[in-house]
Amino acid sequence: MNNECTWQTSSQILKDCYQSHSSGGEDYSDVEDPQNFGECASSSSKNKISLPKEVVESLMNGELVLPYSKEFPLPPVVSCPGGCREAYYCSQSCAEADWDLHHSLLCGGETSKTLCEALSKFTQHANETNDIFLLAAKVISFTILKYRKLKVAHQKSATSDASNCDLPLLLEAWKPISMGYKRRWWDCIALPDDVDACAETAFRMQIRELAFTSLQLLKAAMFDKECELLFSLEIYGHIIGMFELNNLDLVVASPVEDYFLYIDDLPHSEKVRKHHLDIFILFSA
Repeated sequence: MNNECTWQTSSQILKDCYQSHSSGGEDYSDVEDPQNFGECASSSSKNKISLPKEVVESLMNGELVLPYSKEFPLPPVVSCPGGCREAYYCSQSCAEADWDLHHSLLCGGETSKTLCEALSKFTQHANETNDIFLLAAKVISFTILKYRKLKVAHQKSATSDASNCDLPLLLEAWKPISMGYKRRWWDCIALPDDVDACAETAFRMQIRELAFTSLQLLKAAMFDKECELLFSLEIYGHIIGMFELNNLDLVVASPVEDYFLYIDDLPHSEKVRKHHLDIFILFSA
């Protein structure tokens, strides 16, 4: 009965998603027909339909449960210690480690309204243009936090001016990042296939301007006068270029894969009903 109830709820949500995102008044009365989902699922990413925020939250807090998901119990989700509702973790230890490494400077939960809005603008720009900016922000946050810890430890053992930048300590904090090979992002990014060689200079200038805009938004959110060197366009461009040149695909075990394998082994009659929910999951990815 629980599976049947969940199935009906999920099916209705799919209908609501299609109807709420329809711009031409199309008839989606056949949305429950499994044969019609193939074309929808194979559409381009430009036509991708996003789930409403309340549906995603229902999935996360357990109000909406996908069929057979109870066969794959997982530890409870841990929210950000700062209460930003943007970062979630698999354990308390991971949440605390991330907070100490960089998230404490990127969390909008405990900051003022002005800083929270600034962080939101930076994140929105990164999500709309290139999420590599989010990685660059973590690098800068990591370096600043490490510098602060080193300076506190140094002040306990020596007399120094707490208001001035201690360049040797900043370089020490930067050391883990210095190991990565770097070039400026706009110099090393590959030229897209749809950009002619004669337009390469203009393209690279556009990439540079994109990085500059991202940096200005980041400075508004977390600028630190003592670590001012980190907020130069030259440094920011090299950080982004480091990720551009050193990206790797990392494959890890996932309970989602086990879930799909379990569904594949179900009797055919169950698979037909489950087909709708596969599409539901695709839209939520």
